[in-house]
Amino acid sequence: LFLVSALSTGFMAVILSSSIIGVLKEGLVILERIDIVLIILEIFIVAFYLQGTQRVFESRASAKLVLSGSVAPMFWFGFVILGLVLPLLLDLIGVFALSGISAHTYVLLASSFGIIGGLILRQVILKGGIHAPLKSGRFEYGLTNV
Repeated sequence: LFLVSALSTGFMAVILSSSIIGVLKEGLVILERIDIVLIILEIFIVAFYLQGTQRVFESRASAKLVLSGSVAPMFWFGFVILGLVLPLLLDLIGVFALSGISAHTYVLLASSFGIIGGLILRQVILKGGIHAPLKSGRFEYGLTNV
């Protein structure tokens, strides 16, 4: 999840910084299309990640905290909507729209939202984590959430 998110936000950062320094939009179209694929891949990975959390009690509790607990608004609005849905829609509009300044603006907005969403994803994972106890034989040490 972090690898694909890092690739996606990295592409967005390159697109955003290249646009700021004046690289022509035609040179960035391939990066924008790769980023669309990465965002779609990230959506699938998040779904599989959350499905895979159902195996261990602490993982289920963490997923519940992220999906419907205190971290849920940050996850749903910050990451899912701001970091995935909006960048995907804006990238699709920007890449497949007719050339013009407005298409370029859509891609810049998508990159900005995607970078913010990627940062929020990292915060969600850190805040939503519940520590499993360390076990070794009959010894068990419970970690506290810090």
